[in-house]
Amino acid sequence: MKRVACLFVLLLILAVVVIGSFYGYVRTQRDNGAVSSALLAGFTSLSPHPITYGEETSEPSCRQAYHYLKGHTGVCLIEDSGSSRFSPKENTVYLPHADFSADTAASAHEFGHALDWFLRGESPQYYSRQETFSHAYAADCSRMQETFLVQRLFETEAYRNPAVSDILFAVFYGNEEMTRVLTASYNTAGVSYWQHEESYMRELHNRQTEVFADIFTIWLSDDAEAKAFLQTFLPQSSRTLLEQVQTQRW
Repeated sequence: MKRVACLFVLLLILAVVVIGSFYGYVRTQRDNGAVSSALLAGFTSLSPHPITYGEETSEPSCRQAYHYLKGHTGVCLIEDSGSSRFSPKENTVYLPHADFSADTAASAHEFGHALDWFLRGESPQYYSRQETFSHAYAADCSRMQETFLVQRLFETEAYRNPAVSDILFAVFYGNEEMTRVLTASYNTAGVSYWQHEESYMRELHNRQTEVFADIFTIWLSDDAEAKAFLQTFLPQSSRTLLEQVQTQRW
């Protein structure tokens, strides 16, 4: 009987150590601050929510842009998922193996940065940092900060899309209370999320650039609820991006 009790205690201790180690690892991982890098944070999803990218259910012009960019942008294999990024100087997307070999949220996001750079025209800066998108983003943020309710989001499935979480942490950057509520809500739901390092997100143009890539990622997906989220909270930013994409000859 004592042996059984001892074995039970040892198994319990082992379980606590494993869970504690995993939690500690997740909490200490942070984005390296590189422009166009999005790091998966939080817990692994407890229930699968598969999303496809670049297939027939995606927005047609975004799908065309995606396939064009994949043929006109360099792709480099890397080891660390936290270092995924787009380099405008090299016109190259850097992706770990999982995203290098498949159409994932992360690869769509990085090609969203490639699109942003492609649309810049004669300007030396990303399209997302130019006046047209900046005004649309500012208007959407102002309205969203007044009307968004966290509990309403978690009544839908949109929160499961990692690009949605990245948008939320960008729009509510600087609002410590909302950031805590969002983080706690995702951790309680047991759903992984994207969040860039705080030092990188201090710059407004960085937040705009990330949201641009997130919007493209969502339109490139089959996630109807995430698309509804965009239409509700980021209508002007979405419309501006789509109009630019639709005017191009891919």
